[in-house]
Amino acid sequence: MALPFRPSVPGGQPVGRADILSTMPQAHAPKYVALTLVTSVGQEIPVTGTSFTIGRQFDCDYRPDSVQISRRHTLLIHGPEGWFAEDMGSAMGTVHNQRPLTARQRLADGDELGVADVKLRIRLR
Repeated sequence: MALPFRPSVPGGQPVGRADILSTMPQAHAPKYVALTLVTSVGQEIPVTGTSFTIGRQFDCDYRPDSVQISRRHTLLIHGPEGWFAEDMGSAMGTVHNQRPLTARQRLADGDELGVADVKLRIRLR
């Protein structure tokens, strides 16, 4: 009489259904990548949620101490394709890797953002 097959891991511990399902890829759930802004003096600003606003206005997520920053200057947004930056019609503009940001641009680890006179480096994990 054959015994039923019971998968196990090294060491002989049985593997349950939940263990098997947890290793299967989730096709419908986009991978969330954590984004951190690093200032020119090394301060780390964790970006929380799927959208993050940089500006002087009281409800912005990050409010740099600069008179050149517009009330609502730059938007960072996360979607299925990753993180993106978009200028929000600011007076001084946003720069992405030393080029003016004229349309939504995808961000990569190590990219540089210039928000008026504030320099930020992108760190993705």
